[in-house]
Amino acid sequence: MNLIALSEFRLIEQKLNLWLNRFNSGESSEKSFSEGLITAFLLFCVGSMTLLGTFQEGISGNRDLIITKATMDFFSAAALASAYGKSILFSAVPLLIFQGTLTLGAIYLEPYLDQNIQDIIFSTGGILLLGLSLNILEITKIRILNLMPALILAPFIFKLKIYISLISF
Repeated sequence: MNLIALSEFRLIEQKLNLWLNRFNSGESSEKSFSEGLITAFLLFCVGSMTLLGTFQEGISGNRDLIITKATMDFFSAAALASAYGKSILFSAVPLLIFQGTLTLGAIYLEPYLDQNIQDIIFSTGGILLLGLSLNILEITKIRILNLMPALILAPFIFKLKIYISLISF
């Protein structure tokens, strides 16, 4: 619960929406530029396949999974572009930065990425993806971008919980 409060306090999504809507060329569309970019970025970046593919490429050099994911993302992007327009094209920039950072990070963090940590990161990403799908279906409006820090904080909280249980016997 504290993770949600911390992320919501930072108002990541609202600040990014304000900044990104400056790039919208005044088109009167139902969906905003920033909403499309954020939706595409989150769809392409928070799933388990993204995390697993970038870790696999960084650790072993095997690109098969990330190439399969890129092919699936192409078809998803085509569908999203019909609803959100050109903003889907611009999602490639943060996508490249995010996935490149994960791949390079996996190279250096390999000794620390045991199976428990990977499972926590993948399950956190899966929960975020579930929330995003609820947003896309317009069932609810969850500010998923505000919850993205959980991908980084969840493993630390897990390790802290283990540490506390060891010292409290």
